Amino acid sequence: MSTAFKIDTYSHPTQSALSGKLAIAQAQIERSFLEGGNVLIAVMDSVTGLTEILDQVVNLLNPEATRRVFDGMRKVVDDLADLPDAASRKQEALTRIAGLCTNVYKRVEDMQEIIRYLRTIAMTVKITGAGIPEFSGFADEIRERIQSVGTEIDHFGSQLNAMRTRLASANTSSESVIRDFASAIPELVASMDRSSLALAEQQKRMAASAQQLQQITGSIQLKIASVLSALQIGDVTRQRIEHIMSMFAALSEFRASDGTKTMAASDLASIEAAISGLARAQLEESASDFNEKCASISANIASFTADASQVLMLRDELAGHGQPSDARIFDTMKSDLERATSLSVKVAERTGDLDRVVTSVGDSTQSLIAGIANIRKIKLDIFYMALNSNLACTRLGDAGRSVNVASGELRVFADKLEVPAEGIVLQMQEIETARDLLNIDNNRRVERIDEPLAEAHKAIETVAEQMSSGLALLAEKGGSVFESIEKAIRTLDFRSDLGDVIDDCLRIAAEEDQGVTAPIAAGCDVINAFSARIYKTYTMAQERVIHQKFLPVVESAAATAASGTSADDDDDLMSALF
Repeated sequence: MSTAFKIDTYSHPTQSALSGKLAIAQAQIERSFLEGGNVLIAVMDSVTGLTEILDQVVNLLNPEATRRVFDGMRKVVDDLADLPDAASRKQEALTRIAGLCTNVYKRVEDMQEIIRYLRTIAMTVKITGAGIPEFSGFADEIRERIQSVGTEIDHFGSQLNAMRTRLASANTSSESVIRDFASAIPELVASMDRSSLALAEQQKRMAASAQQLQQITGSIQLKIASVLSALQIGDVTRQRIEHIMSMFAALSEFRASDGTKTMAASDLASIEAAISGLARAQLEESASDFNEKCASISANIASFTADASQVLMLRDELAGHGQPSDARIFDTMKSDLERATSLSVKVAERTGDLDRVVTSVGDSTQSLIAGIANIRKIKLDIFYMALNSNLACTRLGDAGRSVNVASGELRVFADKLEVPAEGIVLQMQEIETARDLLNIDNNRRVERIDEPLAEAHKAIETVAEQMSSGLALLAEKGGSVFESIEKAIRTLDFRSDLGDVIDDCLRIAAEEDQGVTAPIAAGCDVINAFSARIYKTYTMAQERVIHQKFLPVVESAAATAASGTSADDDDDLMSALF
């Protein structure tokens, strides 16, 4: 007959020690893996932030955006390059007008010489006709007409001289513009071309570095995802330790239950021995999986070192560290555009001065043409007055002979005014034609050349500011990624942090283990229920397999215990846990 074996306050000393150590291990695992997960999430956030900034920088390196900036600059360059030719054409027209004015003035001098003769002849008429009543009024009238035409010619000459002075000033200004063009524009155009090529080359290098950095950050994200997945081992290990602790609690309750009052001491000892062996086996299996996963995590994290170095190197390449010439490209382009704007404003001012001269030349030309028409009219008056005088002298006979000779000379010299007058008219027409050539030149583009310059400058300034801001953020985020990775490398060494406490658990479990090598035979309903209760707590197939080696569960109880679990293998169960 079985000996009654009642244990109300029995407590196996090693199980108590192991339970305490397992509780410590459980808490440390939970805390360590929670901190590790937070560290990895911080790395992931840093990498995500870096990726977002990197995308912004890559968008700035978009060839289409760069091409639009270059097109604007090319238009500016083309406009600037045309300015010397436009200025030279103005210079040629102004020089031609000035030459024509000089020729006209020579004809004015001829007319002034003729007027001097006419005044002398008019005085002769007055003297010779002094005793003839018919000619007393004629001499004064003819002198008045000659004085009038002389005044007109002098006024004409003054206007012409004023126009020549303005043309001389305009020529000087035009020559200054051409001189400025000759010294500044070729150098400016060449500098802008160099800057455009340098920017294109810089952006090509930056795009290559950005692509490499994108690959590195993508690789880091995949590794982080892999490590985060591997961190499930922490929760799995924590649960398996919890299951062992639950098994010890179930054993304590089992020993104190009414069902053990009639149980043989040997049977109870066998169950305790099986529990000790089961605890050791479960713990060994869990520790083995834990160490394997931790080794994989450590290997992944160790590879972060090279990734972090690559991130810093590529960040520095993108930020232009060690390449000051690249950093100055935008500044050089903005400086060139500012110089071009200043030059274009100066050109516009001088062009305005020239245009005002052109307008003045037009007004003066019309006035001069009107003046020469008036001179020709007065010349005709003098001619016909002299002709009438000749007719009158003929009727007077010998008395009018001397006046007749003088009147004839008046008519001849008055007629001589026609030759220079006609020449002046023709050359004034040439001046008008030359002035029209000035007007048809494309001054509008010269006057408004600062508009595309301002647009190009604004575009370059915007890109420069965005690039500078983007690279600054990139440098900051790159440093943040490096620091978070360094922290992860220092922090995520779970085997070193938790190895001792798990090894202590294994040592105590080994001391407690009584060397059960075969499962105990299925016994009474009390034992079967106890075994099924423990079996039902498992969430992993490995735990159930190990359990069957020490405390077999009858098929009906096992099916009932496992009915709430849909996973049939470790991977499915681990996925279900998270």
